[in-house]
Amino acid sequence: MVKEDLKVLIELQGIDYRIYQLKNELAAYPDRLSQIDEEYKNAETAFNQYTENLKNAELARKEKEIALKTKEDTIAKYEGQLTQIKTNKEYSALQSEIKSIQADNSILEDQILLLMDEVDAKKEELADQKKQLETVKSACDAKKKDIEKEAEEKESIITALETERGGISGQVEGRLLQQYERILKNKRGLAIVPMNGRACGGCHINLPPQVINEVSANDMLVFCEKCGRILYSKEE
Repeated sequence: MVKEDLKVLIELQGIDYRIYQLKNELAAYPDRLSQIDEEYKNAETAFNQYTENLKNAELARKEKEIALKTKEDTIAKYEGQLTQIKTNKEYSALQSEIKSIQADNSILEDQILLLMDEVDAKKEELADQKKQLETVKSACDAKKKDIEKEAEEKESIITALETERGGISGQVEGRLLQQYERILKNKRGLAIVPMNGRACGGCHINLPPQVINEVSANDMLVFCEKCGRILYSKEE
């Protein structure tokens, strides 16, 4: 009777360990999906920085253009005042001021030209980054779809295995099944393990000679004194 129970438990263990492995793989999928989301988020952050860089360059150009317009208006005002000045000293001083502002304007114009080139360059960079972001998004979406497909396939396999398990577990006596399932839950999906040479196939501790003999006989349930798993002999 014990030999038959062991055979059923060994068969059940094969199914249960496969279910355990599949559920562990499924449990890792949320982290994998989060990593993909993080990958896209990092790419999006880089793209947003390029967008910000372009905005800053355009703002700097606009500020220079406003400064230039203000100085041009000042020159126009001063030139209008030249006709109203009565002394040569005042006339010369105002002309000198106009020339100084014109010199500033020349510098501003050069700076604006440089900023215009910078804006154009940053627009090109942003366009390239947008394409890269779209590429990353497509890749991330494809990865997520693959993971979701894998998850569906594994869930389908688990469902089939659990159905198969139901038929086999019904062949095991109730109390023995409860004992097996309690060990299964506490020992990472392995409740019954083979004896490997003189060692437990679960925790690998060397077994006493008496235990080895009892396991080899396969006529009683034998438990590993260290890990508590059920032992069986592969030679039977």
